Amino acid sequence: MKLLTAFLIIISFSGKAQTIYPNESAFNRSLIKNSRDFYKITWVTKEGEQSAMLQDFIRVKDNYLIRLQVRHDGKRDSSVADLATLKPIYLSTKTPFSNDVFQYQTKEVIHTSVKKGKSQESKTYLLTEEYFDSFLAEYMIGLLPLKVGYTAKLPFFSDTEKKIIYWEIRDIGLDAISLNGKNYIAYLATVDTGSSKGLYWIDKDSGQLLKVLFQLPNNGLFIKQKV
Repeated sequence: MKLLTAFLIIISFSGKAQTIYPNESAFNRSLIKNSRDFYKITWVTKEGEQSAMLQDFIRVKDNYLIRLQVRHDGKRDSSVADLATLKPIYLSTKTPFSNDVFQYQTKEVIHTSVKKGKSQESKTYLLTEEYFDSFLAEYMIGLLPLKVGYTAKLPFFSDTEKKIIYWEIRDIGLDAISLNGKNYIAYLATVDTGSSKGLYWIDKDSGQLLKVLFQLPNNGLFIKQKV
């Protein structure tokens, strides 16, 4: 944990971040392509280590961007956004024990939840500004016009906190990273979500997520990397 904190301090050099809202010019849409990738997710705590495998699908259909994430333990998340602006439209997140649906409108979110053995519940959240879907957050970082020294702040609706939170992307530099015998030149960015801080490695050419390293609020680590 101490090594991660020290490294974050060493690479800190960015200025004030500009807040980006859903629009047609903020993202590099040439990087949006149909894809299927595999990731290993690892949670490390003082109690031990747990891992899961994840399939990550990106699909472009008509005027929509669709991201489907399927974990081997039965969790399944499906996000739909407007292709032109990346404005969120719909999210479904399912586990063997629950099914949650979020319908996104301009400054409003309708959340419907069904827990196993319980009746359906619905609640509406009124918001004061536009936002993105937090389930697209990792993918969207790679679509930003990244360069050394670039900074940005993006508002996301958090499905857990039920409010808008801000992800700040800063301190971007270049790094060489090797995964599964393949070498990449990557943008290395610090990402601050307000409740945690971590490192993101984004492939310089494709904008693809290569690796994530987050320090969790319980002092554990969250690691996600392409396999």
